[in-house]
Amino acid sequence: MRIAVGSDGGSFAYKKQIIEHLRTKENVEVIDSGVYDDKPSFYADTAEEVGLMITVGKAERGILICGGGNGMLIAANKIPGIRATMAFDSKALEKSVASSACQIIVFGSAITGIERACELIDEWITYEYPKELSEHVRKVIELERKYGR
Repeated sequence: MRIAVGSDGGSFAYKKQIIEHLRTKENVEVIDSGVYDDKPSFYADTAEEVGLMITVGKAERGILICGGGNGMLIAANKIPGIRATMAFDSKALEKSVASSACQIIVFGSAITGIERACELIDEWITYEYPKELSEHVRKVIELERKYGR
């Protein structure tokens, strides 16, 4: 499984820890999608980079990190074909894959501790997408087409 991981500058250290954790996992290839230092950056650029990695098939999943998480979440969900969700707890994360086929999870580095984030990631990489998209996901895709997003 190829996972693109990106953050803003304020969450660079958190991202580095996530990447280190993922590199200990078998069958996981990590793609560092930026940023590459802790200087201020535009989170939307990183969200776009990770989202496009998924839409063109260079990654199957993505992880995005910013201070609160909401900025990355909003930006990622603007990319056609991308479904992103905040990662807070196990049940919501499982449902985001099984029911909504979300390809990206988002963490707020100021909200979710790194240990908890790594636990959630460990669960997330075991979840499998449904063979067919649910009616709910098909409706979201229909809305994307209708409104040109």
